[in-house]
Amino acid sequence: MKTQRAADIVVGCLVALLGLFVLVASMWISMGGVHRLSPRTFPLPWGRCFSSAGSH
Repeated sequence: MKTQRAADIVVGCLVALLGLFVLVASMWISMGGVHRLSPRTFPLPWGRCFSSAGSH
């Protein structure tokens, strides 16, 4: 059985980069209007999850 170690490393790096992109992009979301939840509420945790999942 052949291992796909190189593919695993590449995909992990891409997922980590996607997570970093989501984190940076979520910082640029403006806080306009009166909302109960900040517009950053959902992108920040997803960015953290992608970054940590890609780096493992």
